[in-house]
Amino acid sequence: MKRYLGALFVMMSPATNSFACECPPPSAVSDFDRADAVFVAVPSRIEDTIAISGPRRITLKVTEALKGNLGPVVSVKTPASQAACGIPFALAKSYLVFAEASARGWVVRACEGTKLMSQVTNEEMAALRKPTKPSHAVRAPREPER
Repeated sequence: MKRYLGALFVMMSPATNSFACECPPPSAVSDFDRADAVFVAVPSRIEDTIAISGPRRITLKVTEALKGNLGPVVSVKTPASQAACGIPFALAKSYLVFAEASARGWVVRACEGTKLMSQVTNEEMAALRKPTKPSHAVRAPREPER
């Protein structure tokens, strides 16, 4: 009986955070160099997918493009949960977005540096706005046909 109670205790214990999103220390400049697109934007629409682990689609109104070939409105995908490195976007809040181009569109993950503009320092923005040597232009990925 003790063996069963021990097993029950282990199964009911809180899970460890072995599935948590773990990122290296952030650096706006190195995040900028790694990203295919960097921009300031405000979410205007958030769509959850039907699948529990599916990505969320976020429609963003771009207020300032810092890197990449972007239009005034950009659609990005992010994992649905923060544990899977998803960004918990909120409507009408301003974000500094670091996006990666993929075959399925723009992808945004927590480890790439995306954060609320209220968490961005003036020094970080000044460094990101500095003119740099031209990098390769990345075209916006095409959305797959539905």
